[in-house]
Amino acid sequence: MLLFLFMYIISFVLVLSCNDWFILWLGLEMNMICYIMLIYKRYNLMNLESCYKYFFLQSLSSAFFLMLLFINFFKINVLVLMMLMLKMGAGPFYFWFPSVVNGMNWVSGFLLMSIQKFMPLLIVAMFIEPILWKIGLISLFIGMYGSFNQINIKMLMAYSSIHHLGWMLVCMMVDNLYWLLYLFIYSLLLISIIYLLIDEEIISIMMVYKMKNKWWFVTGMLSMAGMPPLLGFFLKMLTLHYIFMIDIFYVILLLLMSVVMFYIYIRLLYMIIMGYSDEMMWSSLIIGNKYLKSDVFSLLGMLILLMIGLMLMF
Repeated sequence: MLLFLFMYIISFVLVLSCNDWFILWLGLEMNMICYIMLIYKRYNLMNLESCYKYFFLQSLSSAFFLMLLFINFFKINVLVLMMLMLKMGAGPFYFWFPSVVNGMNWVSGFLLMSIQKFMPLLIVAMFIEPILWKIGLISLFIGMYGSFNQINIKMLMAYSSIHHLGWMLVCMMVDNLYWLLYLFIYSLLLISIIYLLIDEEIISIMMVYKMKNKWWFVTGMLSMAGMPPLLGFFLKMLTLHYIFMIDIFYVILLLLMSVVMFYIYIRLLYMIIMGYSDEMMWSSLIIGNKYLKSDVFSLLGMLILLMIGLMLMF
């Protein structure tokens, strides 16, 4: 285990210190194998399934990455970006990400939702293309939509991770290093929340209201949602400030999706704060679906119309 941990750290050093594409690919592969060996648990079926899914998807994207390297297709940056998006689980290549996170324990999930994104994002930063705007917005939308009425807390955190990955890609278009600050702060917020969940053995949203440190959890989630005056709010406001100088339509889209995501967090946290029982929370979510549909569809309609308008403009 110590050997794999050492090789895992070496893989980051390798990617950070080299300029050769083959060495970059080698560093990514070393990172993937060491990560799988660190999280692998033979007698846990859900963990095994997640490991196999992760290995298959990462191997597929790495094979395409290597193929592009050998046929010198790196001039077509979009193809390289697609492979890297598949590695990270960004929209629209997110299909594997929530189920893989759900099958892992919290420590493995934290690594996948934060540290494992570092190397692909570092390579993406070498290929700044206009399509990153669209991929970022799709990731924001998928993270927002997948979080609606989510009871499974691991799935909620997975979709939240996709949403925040969208913010990181948008940050990358603003400044080539600003995404690194966003990833660092997001990782700090995530690890503080996960520490509380591990400490009190929480596996479902419906168990959170029984937590002893419930208010710390609520504060962490509100910060991730962008509640002023918490850290997450200033991070998003700074991003919006820079994007406003580029294009106001992107600001409108980001604000709309942030408001919807904020509403999702607030609705769940309201149930937690009020101390709802399991039955009350379930019934509230089921009854709430009837009244949410019109609001959700109107918000999604606005987002879709704005996206269509932007695509027509470009």
